Amino acid sequence: MKLTQGNQIIAYLLRNETISSFEAFRELHCSRLAARIHDLEQEGDTFKRFWVAKKNEVTGETIRFMRYALEGKKVS
Repeated sequence: MKLTQGNQIIAYLLRNETISSFEAFRELHCSRLAARIHDLEQEGDTFKRFWVAKKNEVTGETIRFMRYALEGKKVS
């Protein structure tokens, strides 16, 4: 199996259940998580998306970001 960002994302999700853009960038050096999720969906995988709101401890502002979870892996 070729080690692509898509494969890395799937492996990460199998270990950690969910991923955010920040985690994808920090752990996988993937700066376009939404695009890679879209590519994986085009290949037959399915994902659950949900918004997370978190208070920024420095500024006090509420930030929102998307988290992704693997719902179904295509059968090869």
